[in-house]
Amino acid sequence: MADPNRAPVAAVCAADAYLAGDPAFSGDRERLVAAIEHNLTSDAEPVDPSKHIDLTQKALGRLSPDCRGLLRLAGVDGVRPEDARLRLGSRSTSTVFYRRAVCLRRVKAYLVERLQGLDAGLRCLDPELGGNLWRLKDPATDASLCRRFEHHLAACPSCRQQQGVETTVMAGLSDGSLRLGPAIRSRVRAFRALAIGGAGALAAGLVLVAVLPSGALPPRIIGIMGAVAMVAGGYLVRRCSGLESAFDKAL
Repeated sequence: MADPNRAPVAAVCAADAYLAGDPAFSGDRERLVAAIEHNLTSDAEPVDPSKHIDLTQKALGRLSPDCRGLLRLAGVDGVRPEDARLRLGSRSTSTVFYRRAVCLRRVKAYLVERLQGLDAGLRCLDPELGGNLWRLKDPATDASLCRRFEHHLAACPSCRQQQGVETTVMAGLSDGSLRLGPAIRSRVRAFRALAIGGAGALAAGLVLVAVLPSGALPPRIIGIMGAVAMVAGGYLVRRCSGLESAFDKAL
């Protein structure tokens, strides 16, 4: 961490150096200076997935089925981008690179949240450029744009962290030290189905009570059973729907 008293001056100098290396920069200079100063004074723990395998594994387990399928093609099965494009039905390999980058950014976001906190993590110097850094691996990317990406990557610690996460995850999937676990979403759906089934069983019990001859059960017992069936059934369905919605947002 840099000296907080000198950080503003150092940030301005670093911003000038960054702009000199990227004449095509179209972002806000003040925001650039603020991001550099934040990074210089941040004492957040570095996001190194190789040192946090358990957390990285949890992050992979939280990915959507589509993300896990895409990462499995590249990391586990060793499928080339062009072949992955054909399997996924995409129009270009650029789509494959983009979708894979989005999935891997979710892994980094989980690690940053757990290790640094949402406000303490390193900031990207140029979010527009950093958000498209996946194009550096795309053979279709123009050479001049690749030079901009390389310059940005050399100067931006946030994007270097992202690249480190991607490298570690893909290597871990390849050698088996990381796994693409079961779908959280499918487990929630199974739980919801079980809950709906339970609510149905309660409702069936209510119907059975309703068709029994009068006097078979005291009216008070019938009323209690009906109330329990209605309240429990409604609670279970709402509870499970809420769980699935929460997990969908997390994914």
